Amino acid sequence: MNNYLLPQEIYLIDNLISRLAFNLNVSQDKLEQVRLDFLNLIKQCRDYSIEDILKCFWEIVSADVSNLMKDKLTPGVQFGIKNDYFTLTGWGGTYNFAGQTKDITERTYFSLDSISKFVASIVVMEEVMSGKFSLDSKIKEINDDYAMDATVRSILNFTAMIRTERRIDDLNYEETLNLLKKCKEDLTTKNQRKNFYEYNDIGYMILRHSINDFLNKLDAILLKIDNKNLIYDNRFHKSLITGGKISEEYITPDRKGRESLFPGHAGLYGNIEGVLNLFWQTLKKDNVISKEALATLLKQPYENPIVYDANGNWLVGKNNSLQYTSKIAGVYRKAKNINDITFNKLASCDISALSTDSAIASAGTCGCWGVYDNLKTNSYAAGILTNPYTWVQPGEYPEKKQIIPGTALTVNPKGVILGYQTALNPYKEKMTHYALILDLITERLKHTDIEALNKSQKTYVKKIED
Repeated sequence: MNNYLLPQEIYLIDNLISRLAFNLNVSQDKLEQVRLDFLNLIKQCRDYSIEDILKCFWEIVSADVSNLMKDKLTPGVQFGIKNDYFTLTGWGGTYNFAGQTKDITERTYFSLDSISKFVASIVVMEEVMSGKFSLDSKIKEINDDYAMDATVRSILNFTAMIRTERRIDDLNYEETLNLLKKCKEDLTTKNQRKNFYEYNDIGYMILRHSINDFLNKLDAILLKIDNKNLIYDNRFHKSLITGGKISEEYITPDRKGRESLFPGHAGLYGNIEGVLNLFWQTLKKDNVISKEALATLLKQPYENPIVYDANGNWLVGKNNSLQYTSKIAGVYRKAKNINDITFNKLASCDISALSTDSAIASAGTCGCWGVYDNLKTNSYAAGILTNPYTWVQPGEYPEKKQIIPGTALTVNPKGVILGYQTALNPYKEKMTHYALILDLITERLKHTDIEALNKSQKTYVKKIED
């Protein structure tokens, strides 16, 4: 390990930091911790090969993630970063399934929950681009089972306010379908709100029911993205698409994930490599969805992103963060033109403040998060899969025993977890932080030995040690 760097090395690193700050549209002091961590990494590994630098880097990341786990944020996790040159993944810890503790491995599959909506929206856009219907088509025009004036576009960008007569969580397929057919849009409340959007599953269930051969079209999308690490499982109908690769249980505490009645809003499972490839193939490449269709799909619904309630008050969300319209097609877009210094981008958009205006992220309620960002140097995808709580068998914790030591999570007699939390935010910040360092590593290698970079090993994995 070296305790110093040559002046030219420091000069190169400072130039890389300046370029990164310009790219992110932030002041350089915002990147001081990134700079310090990068300097320390190079001091440790500067005489080593590219492979040793990457291994050293991933050991640092793994140790940091391990410390978060030890702080009782989660019992186990998978994590990863992918850029134009490298794919790095890691895993460790345990998860609970029906009262049993099991080790997380690189092949453990997690429920991706609402990230399913993003994949389903691609099917919808393919129907639009092929002329089956338009984004401005009303639901009643594409499916006569419904008398709803809400448009396809309003469902995709969550500006529709759709209601059912009762909750549908515990109903069977036919009962759910009957209730969906009676759906109405609450135009009175909607018209009282400015820049309103409401994130829910109902619209996607209706879209799924309105597209012929939806599951096969969904399967075709997954085959293009990653047939080895992503899968759709509709357990309610005992159907499995994209192969039968997985033998162990899928981690999800959510009934919608376990017994998906209408795949498209839930039912997608994968490991961390699958999550990284989902964002990389969809947002970086053009073999899954065309750039034109993607740009149309992800267009912000409102020029002014501020969201108000029915009384004209600026909505406040998690961590008292002011809310901005950002969720479209199951993904978060970074709200543009926001100069409010109190705006917490992570809480509002699931995107770190240290991201470009092109950053796109998606999250699921059960502990999954993925982001894609184009830095104009090396695009990156980053992701986290974890299970801060788990569904349990009814009656297993009849006295609301804490299921995860050190947390306030409890279980009711039906096996439903109480005290919802994902504890993902610290992980999200870490992965964004290290994605930027990976970009700096890559840019430094371009300057010092581009030939070696192009020939270097591309994949690194690391198991977190207890």
